[in-house]
Amino acid sequence: WFGFNTEPGTFRGDGSEQIVVFTSENCGNNCREAVAYLRASGMAFEELKLDANEANTKLFRQLGGADTVPYLSSGYQKVTGFYPQDYLSVLAAARGLSVLDESMRAVYAHHFDKNNIPLLVMYGTTWCVECAAMREYCNDRKIKLVDWDVETDVAAAKRYEQLAGREYPLVFYGARRMNGFSDTGLRRLMKQ
Repeated sequence: WFGFNTEPGTFRGDGSEQIVVFTSENCGNNCREAVAYLRASGMAFEELKLDANEANTKLFRQLGGADTVPYLSSGYQKVTGFYPQDYLSVLAAARGLSVLDESMRAVYAHHFDKNNIPLLVMYGTTWCVECAAMREYCNDRKIKLVDWDVETDVAAAKRYEQLAGREYPLVFYGARRMNGFSDTGLRRLMKQ
């Protein structure tokens, strides 16, 4: 499960990302919808139920799971709860942009340079404290950041809406998504 790194993640024997979703019987619709979404995607994934299964619960905790399911892990990416756009990002990162429909491929294309190299992009605002912290973090470390202000850039605002942004900043490194900012999260996002 843990691949080639000491940080917990889900990987296949060949080093590619393994998609795993943790569920529970008492989770209800969120877990059912998450599993149905993954099945409909046609992507290979493994569902691990936590109900009275100590091995699954131990792995869930090792991967950073706390108390909320569904919990999706793919490589180092983690998603708590079920948010279709977050899951879509995980699928695109794991298997390529071909899993996206044409309109979403056009949105995600903004997250890559002309040579298809991932860009670090942020959908944010001028008043957002976490956005300012991310700008400072990247500036201090000479990390190139494409910084879109969704309040002044109409095209960026439309992409933010299409990506179902829920908070600021909404950060992408290529297809990989991070909601909010933390230095640990950003390092994990850019590491894969």
